[in-house]
Amino acid sequence: MIPNLRRRHREADTDKQREQIEGYMRQIPCPDCNGDRLKPLSLAVTIDKLSIADLCNMSIKEAATRISKN
Repeated sequence: MIPNLRRRHREADTDKQREQIEGYMRQIPCPDCNGDRLKPLSLAVTIDKLSIADLCNMSIKEAATRISKN
């Protein structure tokens, strides 16, 4: 069903059709990973209390600086 809605949204001829389909669409972060898309076990591994998701959300320079402090 979801692929069908995505296709219909992508191929909609009018904004009204798109808006109608958008009534069925919404983005809600996963309650387990808060949208990080990683298993809890992966998120449990930390460096200086930062998970891999936290590090990936930083710039390379900022992440390198935080890691090199250890």
